[in-house]
Amino acid sequence: MHSRRIACFLLGLWLGGELLLAWIAAATLRSADGLFAEPAPAAALHIKESGPAGARLLRYHAAEQVRDFMSDWGLAEIGLTAFLLLFLLFGTHEGKITLSIALVIVAIVLAERLALSPEISALGRMLDFAAVKAYPAERIRLAVLEKSYWGVEILKWAAGALLGVRLMVRHSRSSGHPWKQVDLVDKADHGHVNG
Repeated sequence: MHSRRIACFLLGLWLGGELLLAWIAAATLRSADGLFAEPAPAAALHIKESGPAGARLLRYHAAEQVRDFMSDWGLAEIGLTAFLLLFLLFGTHEGKITLSIALVIVAIVLAERLALSPEISALGRMLDFAAVKAYPAERIRLAVLEKSYWGVEILKWAAGALLGVRLMVRHSRSSGHPWKQVDLVDKADHGHVNG
């Protein structure tokens, strides 16, 4: 029973990290845009002087931070999901279906972090300072890769939710009925509780 709780904790830690990364990425990019849209009074003059080049540089800096966060989280995510799989394999009595779901999650994470994320980062860096109309094929490819990334994220979340349900639902194959698992204290061979 405790091993399932630990597995659920690890699963929650991984899914929480996923949410935290998405929130940090969105907030970082939004803050870069917000600084130019509504600057603080002390910075307004400097921002006005820097013009569009300053906005582009600030946006580039925010994008680089997000790329670094994604790279760091990718390594942590690989380790965390692999540890979860190994814990389920060696620390619990989970069946083949649960272990298969965990293996699928690890495979998705590896594919996403080793193939998809580096390609998105490389194309993003190439297009950060390019003119708006330059590299149209690369821009389309980046858009397709980003949509694929979010599709993979949804797939990971679905697999994680399915794994969570499998871990939380208790299977009692041995007795057939949950009430048969209760050990009655008032049996003849146990005597009375207060006697």
